[in-house]
Amino acid sequence: MSDPSIPLSMLTQFHREVVIPDIERIVGASERRLRDEMHTLHDASLVRFERLETDVEVQNLRARLDVVEAQVAGRGKPLP
Repeated sequence: MSDPSIPLSMLTQFHREVVIPDIERIVGASERRLRDEMHTLHDASLVRFERLETDVEVQNLRARLDVVEAQVAGRGKPLP
């Protein structure tokens, strides 16, 4: 019976020409999808943080306005 083994040089060439490009294609596509998803989530988070920051600033301004209105009301001066 003859030895049906494949020479190492042929296996190396097959790996280099077939297996590696296929793996790179699969991993590359997954990496692009993951990167796109991460960018989308990051952008959405930034929008939400900006909205939250604006809400906090508005609350602070309203609180300061309440203090000013109370001070003006305490002096008996009418508000415009």
